Amino acid sequence: AAHAVLGRFRGSGSGDPVREARSCAEAYGPAHLQAWKSACERALCGGLPPDQLVAHWELLRSAVRVFHDLHAQVLPSFFCDNKEVYLEAFVALLGVRGPSLLQSAPAPPGPLEDLLGDVCAVLALYAARYEEQFGPYVGRCTKAIWDLLTAVGLREDLDPLAASGIAFLTAAATTDWPASPFEDAAALQAICEHVVLPNVQLRPSDLDIFTEAPQDYIARDVEGGDEETRRRSAMDLVRSLRRFHNSRVCEILAAAAGRMLEHSAVVAGGGGDAQREALLRRDACIHLVIAMAAPVSSQGGLNASIVEQFFASQVLPELQKEDLPKGTELLRAACLKFVTVLRTVLPAPCVQSALPAVSRHILAEHPVVHTYAALCANVVTTVQEPAGPDGQRRNRFDVQSLRPSLVPMVLPMLHILTEQRGIPQNEHVARASVALLVFLQAAALEVAPQALQLLVRTISDVLAPNPANPECVHAVFESCALLLKILVLAGSASEVEGVLLPVLGHIWDKRVAELLPYCFQILALLLDLGQASAQNPCYAELFGRVLDAELWASPGNVPGIIRLLRAYFAKHYVFQSMLHGNMQTIFERFQFALGHRKLGGSAFALLNAILRHLPPDVYHQYFQTAVALSLSRLQAKKSPELEKELVVSMSLFVFLQRDPEAFPRVLGHIQPGSLQQFLTRIWLPSASKVLLLHRRKVCMVGLATLMACAEIRSNPQLLGQCCDCLAGLLKWRNAGLMCWLSSVLLPRLLGDEPAEAPQYEAAYCRLLHGEATTTSTGGAGWDLLPEIQDRMSGLRAVRDVLTPIRPAIEGLEKVPAALAEVWQQQP
Repeated sequence: AAHAVLGRFRGSGSGDPVREARSCAEAYGPAHLQAWKSACERALCGGLPPDQLVAHWELLRSAVRVFHDLHAQVLPSFFCDNKEVYLEAFVALLGVRGPSLLQSAPAPPGPLEDLLGDVCAVLALYAARYEEQFGPYVGRCTKAIWDLLTAVGLREDLDPLAASGIAFLTAAATTDWPASPFEDAAALQAICEHVVLPNVQLRPSDLDIFTEAPQDYIARDVEGGDEETRRRSAMDLVRSLRRFHNSRVCEILAAAAGRMLEHSAVVAGGGGDAQREALLRRDACIHLVIAMAAPVSSQGGLNASIVEQFFASQVLPELQKEDLPKGTELLRAACLKFVTVLRTVLPAPCVQSALPAVSRHILAEHPVVHTYAALCANVVTTVQEPAGPDGQRRNRFDVQSLRPSLVPMVLPMLHILTEQRGIPQNEHVARASVALLVFLQAAALEVAPQALQLLVRTISDVLAPNPANPECVHAVFESCALLLKILVLAGSASEVEGVLLPVLGHIWDKRVAELLPYCFQILALLLDLGQASAQNPCYAELFGRVLDAELWASPGNVPGIIRLLRAYFAKHYVFQSMLHGNMQTIFERFQFALGHRKLGGSAFALLNAILRHLPPDVYHQYFQTAVALSLSRLQAKKSPELEKELVVSMSLFVFLQRDPEAFPRVLGHIQPGSLQQFLTRIWLPSASKVLLLHRRKVCMVGLATLMACAEIRSNPQLLGQCCDCLAGLLKWRNAGLMCWLSSVLLPRLLGDEPAEAPQYEAAYCRLLHGEATTTSTGGAGWDLLPEIQDRMSGLRAVRDVLTPIRPAIEGLEKVPAALAEVWQQQP
């Protein structure tokens, strides 16, 4: 029960966990110490009946877990004063061997083994966090855990205990202790040969997972699901040992790897078990070199030399073999992983020399092999060189150098998805196709028509009937958006529509909830890019359906619908009569979204699209009502996020109108004399909290325009407040992480929304490549003012609107320095 309550200290929850942990330790410590002494004395003295001994192991395990909880944030003074009692008992417990450890036959871990695993975790925490207190015990604890690992051996049923023990050695090796147990050359060699080497090698059972459950193997090997495996623990231990003993560790492991390769060459021809043993040894060697290649502070030329030699002698020749004999797929996958993981360590010519061989492996039947080939191609496209003198980082490889290797991979990747070869709806392959298309751009034009056909088949035959993997679904539609842009910009708009519209219409008609948001975004992109697309009668028919109240009832649909409406608004000259006739319905949908608990932001996104693209005469009669509804919504329930959305929208309105009196007139009709109150209570505080640059610049130019209205420029105090806010906005900085923290994470943690009965609804996922143009948003959303793309253009826009009131600003008692800069930056 205590662990259930105190376990939260292991995370970084709300409140003050350090203070709370100290308080709990002072209150709970004496009782914990008394129970600990009593239980240890009875359990370690011997003579207890088996059932009572089991009960004592379980009690001690609970005590160790609570001990860990209370130490996770801070070393409480009570436990620091009594650390000898606990640490001596930990060492004694590590020397106990229960029936599960003494017998050679596999057996489920008992309560003692679970207790020892928790003891190892606590000692790892002490070694990592409380070096001064743990220093006198590090040698004894290392010896005790070494003996424990020797007793555990390679038994699979005790893998969690072995991983915990190795994790302690890893934590201890990261500190340069005064009397380090790792300084002794013999001890270091023993750890490398008897802990690292046996545990980095896979067992036959791991090979069975590779063959029979490839998705599970990939999850463990690539996706970080191997935290408690022996291999991951052994590789982490190598990296820790290298921190202070890099040369010696690499010499030991390189020599061991050489012996393993020699042995593998001798027994490889034996077939059967001997061939499998040779395969596992070579795979282990590859992972040893990967562990030796990771950078550490003391790394010298030795590591780079080992990596390059191993690549040239072992990895590249294996990858360049034309055939892939059955049973050797594990080794080939390991070679692909070697290039993938060490892409930034290997010299560029080495990586480039391997890519033709890597690309051929996308045709392999084994799902792990073709997935690893896709992963390798994916990450190679993103490798960057270190920052140059100008501070900019550039891609290591250009399109022309990789094009011969990457273009032939595109269609096989999509065939894997369409035919569901290997792993159905393989998100790794789907994401790799996106990365390749992003990198290749127009260089992929030669395969783009076939690729689009394959994607349409994937959507209609695989995803629409069973959208089981959201990651794969999203990546497929990202690829679709990229191919759409490549083909339309090449002049194939009508052909693209002929391929895409039928399948998008099918998704719409069948109301496939998981795919509908993507359907709306692809339709919007088609409408944005096509020069003659708007003349297609199907778009006029779709417009009436997009306003259907049933579609809007699902919150996941609404952002995608608004994206599609934005595309219609941008082509208002084509759909003019239709838009005029439906403006009331459109503003009714705005009112619906504004009143919905989850869609307030979408309501203002719709309003922004109207303001940005439609002529004022189209929406003029509805705008004042929309503002009044927004103010009523904020008056009914304060919402900082909606206040920011309102300010962005009103800033856009003011700037686009080019009339400083436009907004005061609207507000005056709603509530006369309320402009100053609205500015000081909502506009100015909210504008300063807008953090994303593409929205911040809207607030900047909107406020500058509004400052020229008579009520503000004639009021020095109010004008000064506006100047202070504008000076902050002029700093032209992006705070994307802070924006995410404030707008996404904090509302979730605070949980201030009313609870609802859980029900299924498809989430909205915005396509990163779903916009027709790429601007300064960096993929963060639609750019409301694409004409302002840098600080200088922003300063010019502000200077232009402030020039008429420059004397009023300069007449203020204090003008912010950032605002004075506006006049200094003359064109």
